[in-house]
Amino acid sequence: MTAERQDFKMTSGDDHTLNATIRDALEADDGVVVDLSGLMAAEWVLSKRKNTVEIINKTLGSGITVVDAANGRLDVTLVPADTADLSGKYYHECEIKDVSGKTKTVFWGTGRINADKVNA
Repeated sequence: MTAERQDFKMTSGDDHTLNATIRDALEADDGVVVDLSGLMAAEWVLSKRKNTVEIINKTLGSGITVVDAANGRLDVTLVPADTADLSGKYYHECEIKDVSGKTKTVFWGTGRINADKVNA
């Protein structure tokens, strides 16, 4: 399983969902989807830069939902309170622990959060 880049943009204080299809290949378009049945754990973090303190942390059952296990689909859900005070460019990363107990980074990227001008 190779991690793929997934960037996102959003406005602070908005609801936002990151949709991910987990694939087992170097090229996401060519890869076979990973069956997430029996997934032991999943964690998504957002920080200012890679390897710095987490600003947001989501886990399986608490912000991360397996939407379609057989087709490798999971969602990371951000609620308004998660990003209300954020603005700028951030690093994010998602890891899973599969049914065999192996931990793998499945996606990472840059998140751009634009300041909400209405509620500023």
